[in-house]
Amino acid sequence: AVASPAAVVPRGLAYTRRHFGWRPTAARNGVGFYAVRWERRGSAVSGSPPPPRARDGCVCLCAAPGRVGAAMQRALAGFAPTTTTTITASELRRLPGAAAGCRALVWVAARSALGSPDPAQLTLVVRLSRWLVGSRRPPALLILTPDAMGRGSATATAPLSCLWAMLRVLRLEQPRLRATCANAVGNLGPAAARSLAAELHVAAAVADAAPEPEVSWRANARHVPRLRGVCETSRRSAPLLQLPPQAGCFVTGGLGGLGLVGAGLLVRLGAAGLVLTSRRGQVAPENSVRLRALQRAVRVRAFACDAGEPTELRGALRASHGAGDVLCGVLHAAGVADKGLVQQLALTRVLDVARPKARGAWALHKVAAMEALDFSVGFSSVAAALGNPGQAAYAMANAYLDGLAAGSAAAGLPACSLQLPLVAGVGMGAAALSARQMAFRGMATARLDQYVAGLATVIACAPSGHVPLVLLPWARRRLLACVSDE
Repeated sequence: AVASPAAVVPRGLAYTRRHFGWRPTAARNGVGFYAVRWERRGSAVSGSPPPPRARDGCVCLCAAPGRVGAAMQRALAGFAPTTTTTITASELRRLPGAAAGCRALVWVAARSALGSPDPAQLTLVVRLSRWLVGSRRPPALLILTPDAMGRGSATATAPLSCLWAMLRVLRLEQPRLRATCANAVGNLGPAAARSLAAELHVAAAVADAAPEPEVSWRANARHVPRLRGVCETSRRSAPLLQLPPQAGCFVTGGLGGLGLVGAGLLVRLGAAGLVLTSRRGQVAPENSVRLRALQRAVRVRAFACDAGEPTELRGALRASHGAGDVLCGVLHAAGVADKGLVQQLALTRVLDVARPKARGAWALHKVAAMEALDFSVGFSSVAAALGNPGQAAYAMANAYLDGLAAGSAAAGLPACSLQLPLVAGVGMGAAALSARQMAFRGMATARLDQYVAGLATVIACAPSGHVPLVLLPWARRRLLACVSDE
């Protein structure tokens, strides 16, 4: 990592920029686990605020008035004339007129309780993102979320995690946009609000400024996310958690490739019965061999069940109890893939993708709170952690799953999410892209044995309440050499 010289900003402000080469190489023997750690860092902006000028105006949008929005408005007023508006999704039509000629736009999201994805919040972020993409001179954007995630994700709020995932994808699809996500844990103090306003002002004033894309303020201390190595494991050294006798396991998306391979691992761990569900209740020809092998080994019951429908999900869960097995673990592998750039995104597509992954995760979360489970693992995607062009809806659904798993773990439940890359030969990604296409796009895939070893590790770690883990098929030493040396 090489730090570039400071970009001198007019009127006495400076911002330090960093650029990193990203050329990971595939690991030969093992698989690396990484986690996003929130580490304390001082602000990269120094200097005193410039005098306000009319053409440097800022628009502050508040989805719901509150102390966080008021603190941000006061801080922004020290840098530029600021207009504050409380809006709904239907009122975004007024945005082009209100933001005309302004260099900065701040959206203070409404505080959200833990629950299924909020359509109103999703509508706002989709419409706002599409407006930014279509603007000839889009302003610098700051999305401020209250208590979306804290240091170590201890206070994760799943519905607001979707907003962060959308911006991760948006930054990749539209590099010209200067978009930042900020989180305020508790009340936003004057110093924190002033620092955010200064960073936003620099991003708006300097064309090539590269602001920190994500920031979290906790107890008036600034934290930034860093991808850190957690552990490495291989097929030979993967830890195994032995399940108790008569253990039953429930797998959504259990008739797909990833679900069936995961179910095979559960049999190795001692599961006596399996309940496998999928939306159609049918298994693809290439997966029929795996299903027959499971049926020869243990009791297997397969159901057609829409994971996004709580009623159907509860009926399938009752079947796992009716078989005489004690429900000990859940794998949530259900999901729907979607491709499309942000400017093509519609709310209906976002909700369709969120149904099995996000709504299903919320229904299973309520079940896990009542059952004495040994583990509950959600299958997420690296698209939620790092972004992926053309997969905004998919990234948002998986980010919700990650936030829910982190919130559940903070509450003492044995929950964890595994952010998976493409797995060679199985899963939706393998079905959509050939090996040649993935190599052309520079995508590194995890081997099947790496996926199994990673899942075994996560199942063993779930009772410890780990934060979402990223499974990457890249050597740890090489990966850490490619990212920030901080």
